[in-house]
Amino acid sequence: MRFCWLLLDWIVWKKRSGCGNDWEPKDFCPAAGQGSLGIETRKGDAATIAAVAFLDDSATRFAVTAERAALAALGGGCRFP
Repeated sequence: MRFCWLLLDWIVWKKRSGCGNDWEPKDFCPAAGQGSLGIETRKGDAATIAAVAFLDDSATRFAVTAERAALAALGGGCRFP
């Protein structure tokens, strides 16, 4: 519980001091797959698969697969960045 109060104090301080959310993408590493869209369909549902096929981008699929593989190799996941 103490951590929650410390976090809240820090947030309030940042807002009051004007040091808010001025981060640039170069300042942090986004999560694996961030910005990509995952779509699931029923297996064998040819009509639905055909309807969403235009959304599949091979470069994005490759990048997300590589990011997820690197994250898994490093032991990362939802609880450990």
